[in-house]
Amino acid sequence: MSEVIMRKVLRSEWPGAFDQNRKRGIKMKMRGLILFLILSAMGLAAVSDGRAEGELRSRILSRIRDRQASNTAAGPAVSGALQRIGYQQVATGKGLKIAVWYPTDAREEAFAYGTRGTESVLAPEAPVKEGGRYPLIVFSHGFHGCGVQSVFLTETLARAGYVVAAPDHQDASCGKNGEGSFGEFKPQEKFGKPGQWSESTYADRGDDIKDVIDEMTRSAFFGPAIDAKKIGLAGHSLGGYTVLGVSGAWAGWKDGRVKAVLAMSPGGHPFLIDGRIKGVDIPVMYQGADRDIFLTPMVGKEGGLYELSNSPKYFLQLKRVSHFAWSNLSCGRVKEVSRCIQRKDHLRLINDYAMAFFGRYLKGEAASFLERGNERLTDYRWSK
Repeated sequence: MSEVIMRKVLRSEWPGAFDQNRKRGIKMKMRGLILFLILSAMGLAAVSDGRAEGELRSRILSRIRDRQASNTAAGPAVSGALQRIGYQQVATGKGLKIAVWYPTDAREEAFAYGTRGTESVLAPEAPVKEGGRYPLIVFSHGFHGCGVQSVFLTETLARAGYVVAAPDHQDASCGKNGEGSFGEFKPQEKFGKPGQWSESTYADRGDDIKDVIDEMTRSAFFGPAIDAKKIGLAGHSLGGYTVLGVSGAWAGWKDGRVKAVLAMSPGGHPFLIDGRIKGVDIPVMYQGADRDIFLTPMVGKEGGLYELSNSPKYFLQLKRVSHFAWSNLSCGRVKEVSRCIQRKDHLRLINDYAMAFFGRYLKGEAASFLERGNERLTDYRWSK
């Protein structure tokens, strides 16, 4: 997709914001966005292609293991021992593909999420760790993202003692073997016209979330290891719209099994209309960024999503990062998950606050970290 075409799409989807930022002299980083779309189509983070053996193993295994503890266990939000994690892809009876991370006792090994993708250390196809039941977190990807678009977060949550399930929605651009196609860019409704959105807009995504919960809790493999009374949702961008909708912002989507929701740079504009966001009556955390010029302002402004939301609620704004801060693109050329987390302060903040939030509302932990300001953020608010 050319930069000229992309500009036309952006102008049609966000006309007011585009013109306003032109006046301010702020240009969108078009090449970065195009790169994101291209990498998604190529399968930035698809499943292992066999290179996890041989030279890949010797190159990254020792380095990643050395970094894992310092990257996550030292964070203020983590309690208990760092877990080894398993990973596999499953599918529902309807054919919905789901990437799943979970605690395990199996031996980890070098692993690559695709030929050009992210590298890590985990235990593919391993059994779930015995002796406990874990909260379930369902992750919803962004527009034309995929279930493995944010492995720095999904892996970290699994290491903290959660089962994490991330479906590929119908608009996903990552195929199981890294052979996905970009598909049609046009969304179901224009992002810049929230008044046209209704419960039918991306209702397929809402159905996906419910199907994933059903599949995971009824699964002979995962079901016995999941505490079905402790279910949380997390989503980025259009995924943030999705999880807020399922949490009650769309009354017809609401799933009462969900106990907490994390919305990262969410496309929540439709929920500002008629106070729909007040339909979310569970704990909510919003994460935004100071350079996320389209979506974060709708969260933090006066009369925005945070202000209108019911308590308990939280809002944090990251420094010097933009809309793709919650994706693997944050890692740039650094492919190793743990090395990327080590280098990128904002990823550690995303992880720490996510673990503290879910720790409090799914595990019953004190998580006093949530009541402390942080100079590494440009904004942080909470209301219990």
